[in-house]
Amino acid sequence: MMAEESGGDAGWGLYQSYAQYNGGTIWIVGILFSMFGWMIFNTCFNIWLSVWTEDTEGVHNEGYYVGYYAMFGVIYGVFAFFRALVLALSTPKMSATIHESMISNLLFSPLNEFFDRVPLGRILNRLSKDLNSVDANLPVVFANFLVFLFFLICNIVVILYCTSIWIFFPIAAFLVGIMLLKNYYMKPNR
Repeated sequence: MMAEESGGDAGWGLYQSYAQYNGGTIWIVGILFSMFGWMIFNTCFNIWLSVWTEDTEGVHNEGYYVGYYAMFGVIYGVFAFFRALVLALSTPKMSATIHESMISNLLFSPLNEFFDRVPLGRILNRLSKDLNSVDANLPVVFANFLVFLFFLICNIVVILYCTSIWIFFPIAAFLVGIMLLKNYYMKPNR
């Protein structure tokens, strides 16, 4: 309802409410910890593969490289599992809290003011279609957003590490250009 009242643009307050319904600060710390660990070991996994392939002289035996490769892979998998677990456990809690809040507000609203002003179809729509979107779509979209955001950040850090610092300026200009295009083309969409 907040996004509809503001013209389809979901503000930061909506995302803050989403985080609070999921568990607040503990949930945010858990998600960030799992995402950082996941991306760090994903990067270590890939860097170790490049170190392994660059050893053409056979400085170390295959067991040395396979051992570290397996270790990075297992730790990467643990962080990926923890990330999925945090998101999977928080989604039902968020759904139950939102449902309870909506039903409570609906049941305790004044009969003569609320139900005369608000059409019954809008109330049913909020309780069915909109809550289904929150339950089914929002967690998946949020998880995908986090994955792509952390992939972007990690790739930019690796690019900046492997090349000169001057590559940051074209990357920043590209990101600013994308934001301007998004804002320009999203206005007619609302």
